[in-house]
Amino acid sequence: MPNIAAAASKQQREPRRALSDNQTLAAAFLYVIQLLLILALVVAANRQQLLTKEEASSAFVAPTFLSLRLQHHVYLTNFYGYVFYFWASHPVQTLFSCRFVKAAIMAFVTPLVYLYLRRRFFIEGQRAFAASIAIGMVPGLLCFSWLGLEIGLETLLGLLALWLALFESPWLVIASCLAVSLAAGSYGSGFAFFPAVIVHHLPRLRNPKLRGAVIAGAALAAAVMLFPVFWWTNIQSLWIGGGGHPRTDGAVGRIADLFREIFVHGDSYYFFGGGAPALGIVVGLAAVLGLAVMSFRQPARCWPLFAVSVCTVGMYGLAGNVPGVRRTLPLVIALAIFAVLLLNSVAGRGSRWRAIAFYVPLAVAIAFETGRYNGIRTGLATSRIPLPRDFEFRIPPGSSMAAEIASLASGSVKLPADLQGYEPDRTLCILYRLTLPNPIVSTGEIISRCDRHGWSIPSGSSRFSRLRKRQ
Repeated sequence: MPNIAAAASKQQREPRRALSDNQTLAAAFLYVIQLLLILALVVAANRQQLLTKEEASSAFVAPTFLSLRLQHHVYLTNFYGYVFYFWASHPVQTLFSCRFVKAAIMAFVTPLVYLYLRRRFFIEGQRAFAASIAIGMVPGLLCFSWLGLEIGLETLLGLLALWLALFESPWLVIASCLAVSLAAGSYGSGFAFFPAVIVHHLPRLRNPKLRGAVIAGAALAAAVMLFPVFWWTNIQSLWIGGGGHPRTDGAVGRIADLFREIFVHGDSYYFFGGGAPALGIVVGLAAVLGLAVMSFRQPARCWPLFAVSVCTVGMYGLAGNVPGVRRTLPLVIALAIFAVLLLNSVAGRGSRWRAIAFYVPLAVAIAFETGRYNGIRTGLATSRIPLPRDFEFRIPPGSSMAAEIASLASGSVKLPADLQGYEPDRTLCILYRLTLPNPIVSTGEIISRCDRHGWSIPSGSSRFSRLRKRQ
């Protein structure tokens, strides 16, 4: 009888345990939570009725020129980020729709963190769920999740590649290679995931069942990375984009500034966090300590995060143009995971006090980040954290950029013939895409104006002609 009662009790407990460990359901809940957090920032920022120049370039200029098979500028090299915004704009496009689609895609980061913690580190469901919520709230992730830029897409795709690399399926091996190549092609810091994914797959060349998948995945990755060369008929620069050409001079100073942004005070270009650091000193110290502890306790499991962190810092140190924490989102996520691993190493199973040691600091961190998040949200909504008016676009007194764009698109306001007061590339591409399928501006006029403007790559340039002239 006691055995029967114990078995019945076990059967009653198992459904509850299965529900708490249901990874699909947990990932779905995490997605919804993260999406709501990011959308609140989108709504707050939209109250300023201002589109930034980088958003105009990523969501309007680059996709327009992509459809014309032209590279617009030597800094616009993030091909697959522009492909994303090109296709995302098809259902409906408004001046700020780039922010909504960015929110929708970036909300997948926390579910991927959760799935990676479960499969790579065998962290139990409730802990991984709570940890993923905490990681999703750090300013270094949230403040770039709503901006309509390609920044962040590389981290999402890189995490996907690392997670897919944990499976022994030929199709998932190929998918992992595809994801990491798309990560690198979406934003330069995505290259930080390449070494970890390669090291995951190299031993599989000895496995007859997976050897073909590894070779096919490598070939697909190479094709994806090189495809922009054949698509853009006037391509002049590939991959490095706004990071500029590698430079060793000043690398130490740039890295020192980066860690100040991560741990102390975030104030670089396009980090609209009101001065909040990407992680903060407490989480940052826990992350550094976690990195040190895990390098001794679980080096065989943590090496992908080590590789991503080292590669991100190394590439950042060599970047020669406009530094800022936005180029190091893979490092921010890796460090946040190390902080979680530190807590989990202390908080083993079977002890109430160890569980308290895990959940109490995590709850405190979530509460603190919630307060900081609300400060950022209200700061954006009230313009205390102002978005920059950083490209030439005439706004009449008492009006806004959004209202002026609407007037131009409807024809109630006409652009001056000489476009004085307006940047031809951003203004014309915005109007072109917002008025599709019957655009009020022709692609021929856009190309002609931009060629005369002299800032963009001439449409008639042959591939890599600038490099040949230098030689």
